[in-house]
Amino acid sequence: MDYNQQSKYYDALHDKEQLQKARIILKLLHPKPEEKILDVGCGTGLYFSLFPCSIEGIDASEGMINECKKKGHRCNVGRAEQLPFTDKSFDSVICITAMHNFSDVAKALREIKRVCRKTFACSLLKKSKRYEELRSLIEQEFKVLETVDEVQDTILSCQSISKS
Repeated sequence: MDYNQQSKYYDALHDKEQLQKARIILKLLHPKPEEKILDVGCGTGLYFSLFPCSIEGIDASEGMINECKKKGHRCNVGRAEQLPFTDKSFDSVICITAMHNFSDVAKALREIKRVCRKTFACSLLKKSKRYEELRSLIEQEFKVLETVDEVQDTILSCQSISKS
């Protein structure tokens, strides 16, 4: 899928479903106003205004980031597999229906874990051919605290686990 081409009309096509997933994640995380959240695969930043705290996005699509910036959001072009942030620089990390697009999910999850202090929440597209692989990789890196089963997605709230 060419997200650069879709960026201009992405919100009109996906606003209801993306906002619904973001609301569920918001309830799972309960972010405080002083907290910082990173959205990996943020797209246009459609739901950033729902969050009562500082939120920053990163996405591989320049078109999506341009749309996100037009809304006045903090965001940058970048890849999940190489996050340009220091260790533990965010209280929480979210990833809404983007993980199936990552080239190296295991590496992306290790990067998410590296920059995340507390919780990670994501939605996984059930119809993705990679669904089982993604779920398994998440369960290897994180302790799943809560699962919400939606029609098209599974939403997970997770905590980082130590590998000893």
